Amino acid sequence: MTPKKTGMFFMVLAISLMAVQWVVWPVLYLADINPDSVIMQSSLYGIMTALFVIFIFVSGERPSEVLGFRKFKVSAFFLTILFSVLTYPALTLVAGISNLLFSNPLSDVGEEFPFAAIIIFTFVCAPVFEELAFRGIIFQGLRKSGRVAASIMLSAMAFGLFHGNLTQMIYTSILGIFAAFLMEAGGSIWLAMIYHLIFNFIGSVVQPWILLKLFNDGGEYSAEFSEPMAEPVSELAAISGLMILLVLLAVIIGVAVMGVFLSVFVLKGIKKVQGGRNFYPGRNSLQAEFNNKVISIPFVIGICLYVCEIVAIFVIK
Repeated sequence: MTPKKTGMFFMVLAISLMAVQWVVWPVLYLADINPDSVIMQSSLYGIMTALFVIFIFVSGERPSEVLGFRKFKVSAFFLTILFSVLTYPALTLVAGISNLLFSNPLSDVGEEFPFAAIIIFTFVCAPVFEELAFRGIIFQGLRKSGRVAASIMLSAMAFGLFHGNLTQMIYTSILGIFAAFLMEAGGSIWLAMIYHLIFNFIGSVVQPWILLKLFNDGGEYSAEFSEPMAEPVSELAAISGLMILLVLLAVIIGVAVMGVFLSVFVLKGIKKVQGGRNFYPGRNSLQAEFNNKVISIPFVIGICLYVCEIVAIFVIK
């Protein structure tokens, strides 16, 4: 798919989803028709599926090429897991900062969706549909301009804006950068889906479990950890709380930076085990065909629509 058609896809995606969220759903509520939250969320994925089919047909290319369904080796799978673990501290740090600055719209999601729906949307729908759209169609389409860095940044920015709120926009944009680098190195949308799935799994299952083990419902250390922690805590009681926070922040930042640094070598390993192949044509071979234009007017319109939505939501709240 050409960069121009990619921009058109993103614009139509933005218009379609916003039309449903800001026109169709409010009209249904005014008509005393209250659709179930699961049905509402499912309708968004249904729209994305329809757009996949339409734009793949229009592109005239094979679906596997448009979406990036390429084979990957078992070693690339395990390296992707390692890449996920190494980059997670950085994503957690950014997510924590964004949560401090802005309200988290996902804080009460458990009240709106049943547990089974949360599992399906978090571990199946989000990794599959979002990766197909933003790393499959959008990144690969923009990548045909030959401008790798610009394609990574623009696809990541579009992915962040797609989430429609400031809190998620910040850390999902970083997630989009990591996933696009993984796509560039491995050339397979399967690896990007695995990465997205692992991120959701650690954030939704592993991290809450660790916090639950450390702290009980009253906010105190659990019995399992209270005894060994008693003496250090008493010693630290005399130290300024601000200093403790600064030290902890420095440790978290250090772990995040080290993780990102090591992830670069993992990406090189993924590219090597995948055969060291360049899955995308070089810049020179694409320059004559697409005139090296990575961004188009439709893509800019899609960006502007999402920016307006996020600003409007922020102002209203």
